[in-house]
Amino acid sequence: MRYAITSDVHANLQAWNAVLLDIRSSNVDRVICLGDIVGYGPNPREVLESVHSSVDHIVMGNHDAALCGVMDESLFNDNARAVLDWSRDELNQEAITFLSNLPLVLVGDGFRCTHAEFSNPSHFDYILEAEDALPSWSTTSEKMLFVGHTHLPGIYVMGDSGTPHIVQPQDFGMETDKRYLINVGSVGQPRDGDLRASYCIFDDATGAVYWRRIPFDVDAFQAAIEQRGLPAASAAFTRHDPRDGMAPLRDMVDFKPAQNEAQAASTVVVEQNLADLHRKVRRWKSLFVVLSICLALILAAGGFIAWRLGTRGLVIESRRTNAINATTFVAGSNVLDLPTEASESNAALDNWTIELGNRRKQTARAAEIDNESMGFILESDAPDAELRLSSGPIHVTPGRRFQVELWSRTTDGYSGSLAVEVTIDRAEAGKPAQVSKQVVKEPNERRHGGWLAARESFRVPAGARMLRVHINGTFSGRIEIRNVALSRR
Repeated sequence: MRYAITSDVHANLQAWNAVLLDIRSSNVDRVICLGDIVGYGPNPREVLESVHSSVDHIVMGNHDAALCGVMDESLFNDNARAVLDWSRDELNQEAITFLSNLPLVLVGDGFRCTHAEFSNPSHFDYILEAEDALPSWSTTSEKMLFVGHTHLPGIYVMGDSGTPHIVQPQDFGMETDKRYLINVGSVGQPRDGDLRASYCIFDDATGAVYWRRIPFDVDAFQAAIEQRGLPAASAAFTRHDPRDGMAPLRDMVDFKPAQNEAQAASTVVVEQNLADLHRKVRRWKSLFVVLSICLALILAAGGFIAWRLGTRGLVIESRRTNAINATTFVAGSNVLDLPTEASESNAALDNWTIELGNRRKQTARAAEIDNESMGFILESDAPDAELRLSSGPIHVTPGRRFQVELWSRTTDGYSGSLAVEVTIDRAEAGKPAQVSKQVVKEPNERRHGGWLAARESFRVPAGARMLRVHINGTFSGRIEIRNVALSRR
C-alpha cells in the first residue's frame, strides 16, 4: 500500500490544490492528513471540504482542536487566536463537529501517525531536537512514526546505540535495525526557507519513504490573505529570502504545548486503527478482450470515465463503545444502547458504527421520531451502495433466547430494501473465531401510521461469545427507523 502523508495544510487552498494534483499523479492508494487543516490561511471552508472528500484518514491537529472547542485556546498567540476566531465563523456546525470527532492517533500496519508526538498526543508538544523523539519511541512499538506540527521536514533516526540523530529529508528505505520518526513538513506553511509545499509518500510493503516538494501560487495566497483581512503574520513565511539566515525554529512557533490535562485536548478520540477504517472503492473492469486498437481506446476511455465517477465509502467509528453483558438484563428489557439525543448527519454516535457505501450521497443520524422515541433517519441517493449501522458488541450465553425488532417508515419516492441483521461471533475449539449471520429480517408486518415492523426470535447457538445488531439498507430515498430492540425472552 502506498500512502501520501500530508500535514499542516492551514487553509492554504493554493498549496493544497497543488499537492492534491501531485498526489493524484503519483500512484498513491490512500491519503493521510496529520491535522491542522485550519488556522492561518484564508480558505478554511474550501480546504476542509476538499480534504473531507479527498483524504482517507485524518488525525486532529492543535489548531483543529482549538477551533472545535476541545482544547484551551489561550495556548496560542494573539495572531493565531484571531485567525481561529475568524475561521470558526467561516465554518458551519457540521464542519466543527467533523473536526471534533477526529482521532489523535492512527495505527497502521507497522506504522503510526499523529500530529505532534506520541507520548502524550493530546498535549501537542514539539519535536525539535533529536532527543525530543525519544518519548515517542519509548511509548510505541512501530518502526516508522509520522508527525507534523513543527512545519519543518526531517528524519529522526535511532539505531542499536540508542542515540537519536536528525537526517535531512531524502528518499530512503527502512533498515531492519533502525527506527524512524518522520516529520513530513507542511503543505500550507513551510518553515524551512523552501516556499514549496512538503509531503511524503510511504510504501509500507517496501518500507520506502519518498519526499515531495510542490510549488504553488504564492501570489494568489498572499492576495487571499489581504482580501480576507487576516493578520500579515499568516503569510510571513512567503516573505523569506532563502539567501537570508533562518531564525531558530523554536522562536518561530506560535503555540505553547499544554502543561497539564486541563489545557490539553479533551473529549476526543485518542486512537483509531486503519484496518477498521477501510474504504470500499468500487472500480470498473473491462468485460471483453480488446480486438482492435479502436476498441481498446473506447474501453480505456470508458474505464477512465467510470473510475473518475466512482465514489468511495466511509466508516464512522463509534465515539464510545461499551461492551454490554446481556445476562445482566431481565427478560423483556431492551439490551441495545440506543442514542439519547439527536445528532448531526454522519456524526459519530455512542455504541453505533456507521458505514456509508457512498460518502457523498448517503447520510445517517440519530433523531427523535414522531416526538415519541429516539431512532435513526437514513437517507441515500446511491441505490447500488449499502448503508449500514452496527451496534457495539453484546456478550451472550449459548442457549439463551432473544427477539430482535425494528420498525421502519419510508417517504414517497423510496425504492430499495432494508433489513435488520444479527451476527454471532462464535469460537470453536482449535479454530479461529467465526462471525456468521444468525438473523436477516426485512420489515413486512404493517403497523399504524405507515410503519412496517420486522420481528424475529432466535436462540444463541453453541460456542457463541457475543453478537451485534445491524441495520442494512440498499435504497434510494429516506427511511425513518424506531423501536430498535434486542430483548431477552
